[in-house]
Amino acid sequence: MEQFPVFRFGDFVLDESQRRLLRSGEDVYLPPKTFELLLHLLQNRGRVLTKDELLEAVWPDVNVVENTLAQRIREIREALGDGIHGARFIKTVPRVGYQFIAEVDDEPAGVGAQPLAIAIPEAAGTVAIGGRRGAETDVPVSKQHQLKLPAAIVCVVLAGLIGVGYYLARIRLTPPPTPAAITSIAVLPFKPLVAEGRDPSLELGMADSLIMKLGSLGQITVRPLSAVRRYTDVEQDAVKAGRELRVDSVLEGHIQRLQDRIRVSVSLRRVRDGQQLWADRFDENWTNIFAAQDLVSQRVAAALALALTGEEQRQLTKRYTENPEAYGAYVRGRYFWNTGTAEGYRKAVEEFRRAIGVDPHYSLAFAGLADSYNLLGSYGGMPMREAYEKAKAAAQQAVDLDDQIAEAHTSLGAISAGYDWDWAKAEGHFVRAIELKPRYATAHEWYSEYLSWMGQHDKAIRVAQQALDLDPVSLRANSHVGLALYRARQYQAAIERFRETLHLNQDFADAHVMLGVTLVQTAMYSEAIAEFQRARVLTGNSPEILGLLGYGYGMAGMKREAQDVLKELNNLERQNTYVSSFSRATVFIGLGENDLAFKWLEQAYQERLWYMTLLAVDPLLDRLRGDPRFTDLLRRMNLRPAAKS
Repeated sequence: MEQFPVFRFGDFVLDESQRRLLRSGEDVYLPPKTFELLLHLLQNRGRVLTKDELLEAVWPDVNVVENTLAQRIREIREALGDGIHGARFIKTVPRVGYQFIAEVDDEPAGVGAQPLAIAIPEAAGTVAIGGRRGAETDVPVSKQHQLKLPAAIVCVVLAGLIGVGYYLARIRLTPPPTPAAITSIAVLPFKPLVAEGRDPSLELGMADSLIMKLGSLGQITVRPLSAVRRYTDVEQDAVKAGRELRVDSVLEGHIQRLQDRIRVSVSLRRVRDGQQLWADRFDENWTNIFAAQDLVSQRVAAALALALTGEEQRQLTKRYTENPEAYGAYVRGRYFWNTGTAEGYRKAVEEFRRAIGVDPHYSLAFAGLADSYNLLGSYGGMPMREAYEKAKAAAQQAVDLDDQIAEAHTSLGAISAGYDWDWAKAEGHFVRAIELKPRYATAHEWYSEYLSWMGQHDKAIRVAQQALDLDPVSLRANSHVGLALYRARQYQAAIERFRETLHLNQDFADAHVMLGVTLVQTAMYSEAIAEFQRARVLTGNSPEILGLLGYGYGMAGMKREAQDVLKELNNLERQNTYVSSFSRATVFIGLGENDLAFKWLEQAYQERLWYMTLLAVDPLLDRLRGDPRFTDLLRRMNLRPAAKS
């Protein structure tokens, strides 16, 4: 009979026969192929295994790229709490492969062995011995198969059995933690029940609705839609996604609309061990989709053993519209909005307007419309003055219809600060948004921005960190911490934060841009220019990034290259691309041509560009601070000069 070893290392036990990884007696979930990879490393511990060797061992009949291997190694490290640098368990051998370096004990007939069968002298009677999954096997004494052993050996055998039983009880019978220990959840985009009938906007919209409902509860952190929207693959491993999102639980679901019917199945899983905490199915009329959402959110709260207040119960079943046609337009609007492109924002405007046309009291649709106009202006899809005026009107309408919408207050706070320059009103909206939804990461991010503009740097850093704690894998939240540090002139800490952000995603242009600006302040000009150039490629020649590239060239003394950037900006404008006056001002700041810099800053002031909110604190503007024209701009904007560093 084959006997499988049990590997012990650190606080962990890997049971090959049971295909379980345990830490201090509790299950640690690993996807099947990730488990096989760890097992192969353990079986060959101490030896450097090449990447090709590992790929052949774990994926013998499949053509798998090295990135897949790296991802699986990363999953193992996360499960073991290991690091790339200073690793305790798995060492990376650059350009070669990996090596399991920790001390390992293995037992050929331990936890993973088949149930024991042993006979002892008749006087000892019948012994119950723990088998698989806590089962018991009664072993009768047969005279034909008795082992004639001295009494001392019998005692040793019994002591061993008691030890095995105790160990099995400790690692297998330890009760799982109560659901109340779960403090965070990710609601993944729903998947189609039938692949051919996909409706991406409905799949994302269902998740968005549940995120909003569960996000109203003060007892649990809910990852925002921006964090989960990439998990749309039909074959997505929900537990793996939960690990990446650093949550305790994950809600996955399937949805299909069949003419006037809607079918929904949902499952709530604990991320630590993949255990299903609750599951259900619903088959309703399309007009009852709101009832299905109410039931799902209520039962998730019940499964997590949350003790809800009366207000929380009301928020959990709150409906912003009773019209399924308006709801359908709204979820399509949010789907387009989440594409993050100017064209997507334009389509989102159309859908939100359609929703409002069907239900003029749909406050969430007005909030979505405000968000769309806000970003259309920021991304150059519409002149900022026009965009902000429309965003402001839509956000105000949302608040007038329902003062309880944190998202609308957040938008109004951003507009009051970025366009109206009404600092007191802006802070009031941000504070109100956080009161309504304390775990709403975006409200913390934008409030941190506001505090930074006001020169309240310590508080800005603290609030930005709170946003990051709420959404730790968010690129935007990571960058906001870096921004707050940069404006506080804590350059080295800011550089480290931006690099950590890029470690999450090398293609995140905003982090490249801000890393570049920070590097300029430390006179690391060649590195800064490389970051600007990388961001330029990623964004397709954004005028804002071109302006910063010109600033970097100017600060580095590369005047000809900076002048070439000015020519490129002029060419873009001739091609009907919106080029902000602030973009030109930044180039002239870098060149040290202060008169021209003030000319374009004055135009930016007249256009009420949001960039002007940075005037008092951004180190980029330090070259101008001694000029009376700069002091006059600050006075007109009711901003205080930055404290001297």
